[in-house]
Amino acid sequence: MTRRDRLVLVIAGSDPSGGAGLELDLKVLALLGVHGAAVASCHTLQSATGMRAVASASPGLARRQLALLRRDAAIGAVKIGMLPGADWIALAASTLARLPRIPSVYDPVFRPTIGRRTLARSALARVRKELLPRVTLLTPNAVEAAELLDATLDDVARDPDGAARALLRLGARAVLLKGGHLPAHDRIVDRLRGAYGERDFESLRRTGPAPRGTGCALAAAIAAGLLRDLDPRAAIARARRWLDRARAEALALGRGRPALGLVASAIPARVGGRSPRGGAAAGAV
Repeated sequence: MTRRDRLVLVIAGSDPSGGAGLELDLKVLALLGVHGAAVASCHTLQSATGMRAVASASPGLARRQLALLRRDAAIGAVKIGMLPGADWIALAASTLARLPRIPSVYDPVFRPTIGRRTLARSALARVRKELLPRVTLLTPNAVEAAELLDATLDDVARDPDGAARALLRLGARAVLLKGGHLPAHDRIVDRLRGAYGERDFESLRRTGPAPRGTGCALAAAIAAGLLRDLDPRAAIARARRWLDRARAEALALGRGRPALGLVASAIPARVGGRSPRGGAAAGAV
């Protein structure tokens, strides 16, 4: 079976605006030349101006959907996003348990930057106990890291390296602690720690409103790289370069925060090739 015959399974919340969540994940995967299969964990009332409500999807139906996909599809990687409650945490953990040799990326979403909380704090213990030990790569931002560690954002900011190592002790094979929410001058540092070695990825901090969905898009792009059997460090590096282009092409589609410029960043080219504009190929993730 070739890499082109496999797909990324996405378990995430649905965003009707298309700027984050399941809809964004599938667009990112498609633009990077990867097929995505999707199971919606919840339906949301949200737009670029914020999150207003969350309604859990049926775990029973999702269990049947996942069983069918595991039986009939060649799953090569898993990307997990928003999980609205304990039933979904257990379902995601059991899915990973049934796919023990498949790489997984978990981008924890507990509350959006703007809007209401999406996972009760009481459920975090189940995330730590049931899900994290099954995860290949955990990709929290500093706010999410603080919640997982039962700490404050100031605690994480004072010692981000220590926070990344503390997250590792919760069970994930590797952690990519993103630095966008940490105080800094002109640079953002994402810290990779764990089974794939230690590496700091640096990028310039852009001015202006931050686009929505950057965490979702990065995790999906990393999953695309893992599907292609890239070394995890290479998958992360290429995903970050692609995301930087998408951020640079951000689009204002109405009120609220801009959307990632996905179409502008997706220049058809072979994996690892050069784009018509002279930059690295968007498909090289």
